[in-house]
Amino acid sequence: MMLPWELLTLALLPIWVRALFGGELGTFGYYLSVAGLALIVTVELHMFTSVRFTHWFAVLLVVLTTLASVAAWSVVRWTLDQQLGTQFLIGPETTQEAANAALMGEFLWITQAGLFAGVLFDAYFGGRGRQLRRRLGRVVRR
Repeated sequence: MMLPWELLTLALLPIWVRALFGGELGTFGYYLSVAGLALIVTVELHMFTSVRFTHWFAVLLVVLTTLASVAAWSVVRWTLDQQLGTQFLIGPETTQEAANAALMGEFLWITQAGLFAGVLFDAYFGGRGRQLRRRLGRVVRR
């Protein structure tokens, strides 16, 4: 079985946005691609296993998975900057307050991308569920 083509297109779109535009929009595209990956994992679990999610839990799972994965990576980058002197998150002359502000800014972008993906999940699969119930109802009545 294959995932719906709409979902695969949605997951690929942020990669194109990051490649073509860069900057702040590219950063949001990166976080949206992580949210797309969380969305794919949630859909895989819901559609192809015996696990069934309610819509609100699926949305929450997408948001929290996005937050957890990118937040963990941001903390790793911040720790590398502090311990090894790398410049993944902050520049060479950045103060501790500026580093914390940069990290909190990333968390805000992550939250927005996760919420956006969760709302898309709810809108798309809510509509698919209603459509499937109507089709099944027509078949059962025959």
